[in-house]
Amino acid sequence: MESTRVKHRPDKARSWPRGVLPLAVAVASACVVGAPGPARSTSQGDITRPELEEILSESAYQAVEQLRPSWLFYRRTPTISNPNPEPAVYVDQAKLLALDDLRSIPVQDVERIRFLSSRDATTIYGTGHMWGAIVVTTRRPGGRV
Repeated sequence: MESTRVKHRPDKARSWPRGVLPLAVAVASACVVGAPGPARSTSQGDITRPELEEILSESAYQAVEQLRPSWLFYRRTPTISNPNPEPAVYVDQAKLLALDDLRSIPVQDVERIRFLSSRDATTIYGTGHMWGAIVVTTRRPGGRV
């Protein structure tokens, strides 16, 4: 009885069926790239003065809470060494102690609020930004930035 198995012929090169190789390359590339993360700011973008004027908020914290609540919970996975993780907060390039410090900044004094991913915050401000950073730029006297 003769076997139905195909015998390997070293003189003939094996080739992929048409279209399979590009598909394999695309799948491999997607696995390497992974899911997209936030850019310099989130996909929602910065919170700007015109947007702040349209909401009823007393503090910068309330503005973020209303307009970009995901910033307050960006990758906040507690660890043993940091059971209460939160993004760092900068106001006019000065680091504040806690996220709740945004509650003391009147929204009428804010020109722009930006979220930085952990990678971008570390690049700009150095280590210690595992959960990103919220950067507030205030209005200067006379309404100029």
